[in-house]
Amino acid sequence: MLVEGMNVGEINTAIYRDYNIILDSSTLIRLENSYLDQRRKFKIQKDDSYPVFYSIKTKAKNNWILMVEKHLESKSVKTINDVRTAFFTYYHTRKGYRVFNPCAGTTLLVYNGHMFTRFRERMHLTISDPIDIIKHFFATNFSPVKQRMDKDGQGNVLFMSIEKDGYLMGNVQEYSDKIIWYVHKTFISGSIASFRQITYTNKLKLNAAKDLLKFRIGDIKELSDLTNEYCNLFGFMDKEVTIDFLKHLIEDMEKQSSK
Repeated sequence: MLVEGMNVGEINTAIYRDYNIILDSSTLIRLENSYLDQRRKFKIQKDDSYPVFYSIKTKAKNNWILMVEKHLESKSVKTINDVRTAFFTYYHTRKGYRVFNPCAGTTLLVYNGHMFTRFRERMHLTISDPIDIIKHFFATNFSPVKQRMDKDGQGNVLFMSIEKDGYLMGNVQEYSDKIIWYVHKTFISGSIASFRQITYTNKLKLNAAKDLLKFRIGDIKELSDLTNEYCNLFGFMDKEVTIDFLKHLIEDMEKQSSK
């Protein structure tokens, strides 16, 4: 069972042990099929991501939240191959819930309680239940793209993650070649973003628009997973984003950047 007093290695081992068990379990298939039934029951539009959360407790007595939603690359949702599932586990600390999202390989995404507090404050939310705040955050702000930046005073590499509601700031903690944590420490809403953050976002938005335009006109055969994430983040997956719209957007952004 995950508790605050465990060391990094113990936490990492416990999380990935549970994670791999869930991946191979019939529970995951059951929940994903339940998700399909729910979409059909409520007649959800085929292009709606429609995230749904399921709570489970493992034999190790760890609490997990599974978020099932439409896969970014799926045009519609008909089978479990058209959905993606994100896995979150957590434990309570003196500073609130600490949430962990295991990724393939050696990377663990860690979200400190302070980050959720800042998210609630800066988005002016009236939600009081901590678990509901966590779910609300991940329903709209779950980007796997982390931009590494400068080092802090302790030698840790800082990173920034662009989300729909703003920015996450934190550092990369490399304990070994098999234990790498991206620790999200605070949230900054888009309304108070710095010039540096806005400039970086605009650069990524311009590059994503260019790649999508190349794909739409046939210059490239497919979009990378990274570009798909950015296109979804910036709303480019909307059916109203036409080739002409992309051309005008690129032209306007290039004019702004040249000033």
